[in-house]
Amino acid sequence: MPVMPESVGGEYNRYMITGKQLPDGWQIVEGPVQPWFGQTPAPGVPQFMIVGPDGAKVPVRDLLEEGVLDRAGPPLGR
Repeated sequence: MPVMPESVGGEYNRYMITGKQLPDGWQIVEGPVQPWFGQTPAPGVPQFMIVGPDGAKVPVRDLLEEGVLDRAGPPLGR
C-alpha cells in the first residue's frame, strides 16, 4: 500500500502472516507495485493482497479476526 507523502514518518502498523489456511473462496493475488503519489517503487518489487470470493479486497480487520494475520509488535513511528 502506498504511503501518502504527508504520512511519511507517521505511525504505522506491522503485520505478519500466521500460516493459517485462508477461508474457502479467498485467494492471494500478486502483482507489481505501481507508482503512486509520485513515488517510484524499486523495480521488480511485488505486492500481495487477499481477495474474497467476490474479488473484493479483504480488510485487515477481517484478516485479523480470521487469524490469517497477526500484529507484529506495537505500531512504529511517532
